[in-house]
Amino acid sequence: MSLTIEKTQKLIEGLRVIVVDDVEDSRDVLQMYLTQKQAEVKSVSSAKEALQALESFQARLIISDIYMPDKDGYWLIEQLHTKYSNRIPAIALTAAAKQEDRDRLIAAGYEGYLSKPFLFEDLTMLITQIISKSSQN
Repeated sequence: MSLTIEKTQKLIEGLRVIVVDDVEDSRDVLQMYLTQKQAEVKSVSSAKEALQALESFQARLIISDIYMPDKDGYWLIEQLHTKYSNRIPAIALTAAAKQEDRDRLIAAGYEGYLSKPFLFEDLTMLITQIISKSSQN
């Protein structure tokens, strides 16, 4: 599917996103980028906080780091599938780039992933692919 810049912007505009990362700088950069794209962003520092945020912030997408202290991104995706019957699409951000890591992320339930460091253009395309796909369902 080919998306124009205009269609891509329309899909992200107003999109409610929860960004989950234990590294403050990473959260801030993602929030700033998505906000510039006119998304509504809630950023949190842990998987537990992400679940709490979902109680009041009705996100249509979650972007989560995988390796965090306490509860990791695998725990988060498991909780999302358990607690929310209308699955919220999720993108994993990870430093792990081996094929078996990628396979594990998809098997766990992430709709997409990006290996760190990544290009914002790649994130934008992944978001729009996932959101346009979930809108069709």
